[in-house]
Amino acid sequence: MNFFYRILSPLFTVVFCLLLAQTQFFPWLADVSLDILFAVRGPKSTSQSIIIVGIDEQTLKGLGPWPFPRSVHARLLEKLGSARSIGFDLIFDHEDAQDTVFLEAITSSPPVSLAVATNYQGELLFPSEILSNHVRIGHIETLLGKDGVVRRVELEKWDRPVISATMLSPAGVDEVANNMNGSPTIINFYGPEFTFLSVSYIDVLQGKVDKDFFRDRLVMIGSQALALGDVHITPFSRKHPVPGVPPREIQ
Repeated sequence: MNFFYRILSPLFTVVFCLLLAQTQFFPWLADVSLDILFAVRGPKSTSQSIIIVGIDEQTLKGLGPWPFPRSVHARLLEKLGSARSIGFDLIFDHEDAQDTVFLEAITSSPPVSLAVATNYQGELLFPSEILSNHVRIGHIETLLGKDGVVRRVELEKWDRPVISATMLSPAGVDEVANNMNGSPTIINFYGPEFTFLSVSYIDVLQGKVDKDFFRDRLVMIGSQALALGDVHITPFSRKHPVPGVPPREIQ
């Protein structure tokens, strides 16, 4: 009898594991374990080399309606001349009469990255042609877990690196490309919302933030207002979702 138990126990274990593999149990367990690890580790301090220029409620109240004219973004770039690199977590897919004004600001500013993403029909939305030839382009597609929580990022999509990689430098993009294995990469979140240095878009535009504050830093511009809808739940989310504007630290 003991012989049969010794044979059947491993067999039942293997069958049980195979059955579980057909469900979402193991991915769920991996996500739960990751969330626990973040909770145990707790928030971390950042390098202070990244600044978020957020389009917050104050900005919408002062500059609305959304979207802003591209001449407004051009004026913003004039305030960021000392930055190392600038990224817009915004879509500029349609041709616009103010593209020329925006382009003039881009060509006289630090390197600028613009975003590519898909619409609800699955169509790729690239920056307008007049802008595309003078900027770096990276994707901003958000990868949601089965439970709606953001834990991972695709380093490349549609033959484009994630936009935070394009901001580093051409060498930075190559480094990301060399480390791509086709699988989503775990995001090493440093903490909840506003963990990274953050200033209001309208404060920068109105000159309330000293230009030297941006010197040699990576500046990402994107939405922070809940009304714009670009907010997500992360392992660190508690009372509020985290604005979708990257960069989020990648492990």
